[in-house]
Amino acid sequence: MSYNKKSIFACTPATSRGQAVQLGVDPKGENFLYTNGKTVFIRNLTNPAIAKEYTGHSTNTTVARYSPSGYYVASGDNYGNVRIWDAIQDENILKNEVKVINGRINDLSWDFESKRIIAVGNGKERYGHAFLFDTGSSSGEIIGHSKVINSVSIRQKRPMRAATASDDFTVVFFHGPPFKQKLTIKDHTAFVQGVEFSPDGSNLVTVGSDKKVFLYDGDTGEKRIDLSEVVGEESHKGGIFAVSWSPDSKQLLTSSGDKTVKIWDVEAQKVVRTYEFPDVVDNQQIGNLWAGKFLVSLSLSGDINYLDPNSNSTSRVVKRFVRIVIKTLLNSFKHAWSGEEGSAISISGEGHTNQINQIAPLDGKLFSIGMDDTLRTINVEARTFSEPVVKTNAMPKGIAIKDNKIIVSTTKSIDIIKNNDTIFSLDISYIPTVMGITTDGSLVAVGSEESKVTIYKSNGEKLEEEKVIVNRNAISTLAFSPDGTLLAVGDAQGKIMVYDTNSYEAKIKQWVFHSAKVNCIAWSPDGLHAASGSLDTYIYIWSVEKPMKNIAIKGAHQVAVTGVTFLDNETISSDSVTNKSGFATYKIGENIYNIVDTPGFFDTSRPNEEIIEEIVRTVKKCIYGIKAILFLFGNAIRVTDVERNLMNGTLTLFGEESLLHMITVFSRRDKDQTENPENFEKSWNDDVRRFVNSMGYRWAISPSPDIFGPRTQMHKQHLEKLEKLIVSLNGEYTNEMLEELRKKQEDSERTARETEERIAREAKERIAREVEERIAREVKFAREVEKQIARETEERIARENKERIARENKERIARENKERIAKEAKEKASKEMDELKKLVETLTNKLASGGSSGGSSSESSGGCFSLETRVKLESGKVIYMSELQVGDRVLSNIRNNVEEFSDVYLIAHLGKLDHVEKFTKVSFTKPDGSKGQLRLTTTHYVFKEDLSIVFAKNLRPGESKILVSDENNKLVPVFVDNITNEWHDEYVSFYTRAGSVVADGVLSSCYDDCPPYQMLMDLVFLPIRWWTHIIPSTHREGRLHPYVQFLETTYFSLINVMPKGLITMHL
Repeated sequence: MSYNKKSIFACTPATSRGQAVQLGVDPKGENFLYTNGKTVFIRNLTNPAIAKEYTGHSTNTTVARYSPSGYYVASGDNYGNVRIWDAIQDENILKNEVKVINGRINDLSWDFESKRIIAVGNGKERYGHAFLFDTGSSSGEIIGHSKVINSVSIRQKRPMRAATASDDFTVVFFHGPPFKQKLTIKDHTAFVQGVEFSPDGSNLVTVGSDKKVFLYDGDTGEKRIDLSEVVGEESHKGGIFAVSWSPDSKQLLTSSGDKTVKIWDVEAQKVVRTYEFPDVVDNQQIGNLWAGKFLVSLSLSGDINYLDPNSNSTSRVVKRFVRIVIKTLLNSFKHAWSGEEGSAISISGEGHTNQINQIAPLDGKLFSIGMDDTLRTINVEARTFSEPVVKTNAMPKGIAIKDNKIIVSTTKSIDIIKNNDTIFSLDISYIPTVMGITTDGSLVAVGSEESKVTIYKSNGEKLEEEKVIVNRNAISTLAFSPDGTLLAVGDAQGKIMVYDTNSYEAKIKQWVFHSAKVNCIAWSPDGLHAASGSLDTYIYIWSVEKPMKNIAIKGAHQVAVTGVTFLDNETISSDSVTNKSGFATYKIGENIYNIVDTPGFFDTSRPNEEIIEEIVRTVKKCIYGIKAILFLFGNAIRVTDVERNLMNGTLTLFGEESLLHMITVFSRRDKDQTENPENFEKSWNDDVRRFVNSMGYRWAISPSPDIFGPRTQMHKQHLEKLEKLIVSLNGEYTNEMLEELRKKQEDSERTARETEERIAREAKERIAREVEERIAREVKFAREVEKQIARETEERIARENKERIARENKERIARENKERIAKEAKEKASKEMDELKKLVETLTNKLASGGSSGGSSSESSGGCFSLETRVKLESGKVIYMSELQVGDRVLSNIRNNVEEFSDVYLIAHLGKLDHVEKFTKVSFTKPDGSKGQLRLTTTHYVFKEDLSIVFAKNLRPGESKILVSDENNKLVPVFVDNITNEWHDEYVSFYTRAGSVVADGVLSSCYDDCPPYQMLMDLVFLPIRWWTHIIPSTHREGRLHPYVQFLETTYFSLINVMPKGLITMHL
């Protein structure tokens, strides 16, 4: 047992408002493709009913494109994956899968060599990628956008160009391969939705949500024209989602959110045709294609509109069908499948307002039940819902029909409805899940969630409970065999039990191979087979006679199988054809004919050796020529693949001349068909009629021997007609004709072979030439790159040498300046020291002679800090100055973020004064924003920003900056906020070896009441620093230290005798 997929009903593309949909087309312009859910659909443009599907993606697909060679399709999905798969073989073997971005793929494009792909979309790390289709290796860099890329196009000629369109209002133009950004185009003022090179590569068109249509040079990207501005009022009134070129590159097709589609003449720069759709949101046009004579546009509703190029109307509309199919017939959107048209057809009238649960047919009508608690009628021929609407007493779960009586099971009861009135109602205590009825209507079966099947006897007027069958699991589906003798019951765990309706015993228990809930069961018309569909996506074909035999159709649907049915009993097996040639003789009039029953040359699975042997035997019997070739039709009145294969095989074997010797014979006809050939002829469909007509409309009936025996008049009558047809044929199909045919076929094959070899040779030469040219270009490019690198290297070395020489000169000059300054400073210091020594000597001599002038009394001058002023010790402790001891190491400075601590070598005064001293209170704002204060005598020095010293009384608020420590161990210059005077009768005067101290956070001098030269004062106090180093002092008395008295007297005497311009030293 085996199976072949014959056809599928394809849904229309998945759509989303504001999102363009990319439609693809094959290179021959015969098929188009699109995506819906996890599936890629390929449909024939001439007959959309012919469809194929690809289901290899694990998430929703977004775009699919044929390669220019037609051998492969590349499809993208929501996860950023691009799968490249075989478009020729039915298996659609995967060639490669590439992870392009971490997000939705919006569009992709092949190069004209079918080697490279650029895929774009909404990624996290990048918005697009160029790669080789077979290896996934990079073929360039897609950059230049700051938002999602909506569309991409590669020019189908050399030199290669590519363009991308984005939500960032820009179009990026690339050169390649490898593809590199060359130009950014910023003409659009809103999202750019589409970009497309013309087939001849001369032009590039872009469209966007700003209603604009721009044309650019296909080679340079230079702007040529704004078509939408040229046509003015004839342009679109809404955003444009899609654009396609005509095959001759002369016209454009655009689809817009304003519910119109337009054809533009590029050369004439005008709109030549506008297709208008009704003004509803569902008619926004969001995708299109132009393939040969076919112009197609996609509506937001999912409708595929075929546009008539000769009028402003549509020639065909393939209606949407995007919801889950309920019972393979109808959905809540009021659309049904047309088997002939291969698309959904609209059902007018007031339909269900909620999901349809089940449908049942009767006499050209469909009866449907839905979750809106109604029973509705559909007139199939009129394609409309009919009145009246029957309201059910609860939610209906199942429906069955017999003899114009409708049986409906609801969650409360089972009702019999006739002429829209309920004539019987049976209350139930269980919740039904499914219902079935025998062909004669005598039995009704209802499955329930309680894992039971209740069998009712029915006479059409009422129901009586017959039997309750207990199952292991909840009942999900059931079906009676055509003769009503068997009942197949499927459950939620994937098991099917078949019961005998006479004994209600389980007859078949082996149908248990589904791995999930069984959704549907259908019987073949002869009752010998059943088919089941499941949530596990499988379809199984079961045999009643051989329960263990089955056909498993794996992955029949990508999500779940919800409905199955048999069209007829006809199946074709490899063992159903004639295995051996049969021979007999037959006399018509005076002529004797050989009758040859040929083996199944064209529809058998036997080895070739056996087939060839039988063909040899057959040909020997036909050595004198063939008078007639009879084609036999079995039970079916339709042309199957077997008949087509036989016809094509015969024409291949014997040529077109053999048609003059063919006769169609219909065998095993029933009594009415045999007795009324004219009525039988009227029953033929167009396919059969064309088949018979190809043989000169010669046909006959071979009566069934079970109905009309060989001696009956009817048998003789039809046999005579067949004999007359055979005799009427002119001549025979002779071996000479066969030989002539063979010679023609050989000549044709030789010509084809030579043509193929010539094409292959030319292709090989072309490829070799292109490879040679490419190598030459690459060598030239490599040499240019090498020269460029050498030039850049030379320039870099020269630049580095120049910079090095300049740096060395700078360093030498700096070094020489430093040495000169140091030398000058040393000489200056030596000179000043000599002058100081002379001054000291002069002062000493003057003191020795008893002369003194200008000096202050022992305690009439001096002064320092308030006793409450705080200093920081090296241990980190902060103390008041009143607690200071000689030898304490206090914070004296901060340099390069490093705190410097210095010894207190002398405390000159600490405590009460015998007079009141004037103090200056300096207020300031610390670096952290808090307020600070420092109290010191008016003639005491603090350091300014430039490290010179200034009397406290000379500081100016808002002008003077003092140095204040911050929390990062830095001295920061801050402005003085305020200066006020205070009077105190106590202070502390001390000296550090550094000559400075950080008092209340302010860098201050240890000196006061002298010229503003810190270095000079350090020199003045040098003797006492030396002395206290040898004999440390512990003085903390309330009077001025005698050392300081002596130095002050010396200092003031020195100042009085020094020339005014001599004191120039400072820190």
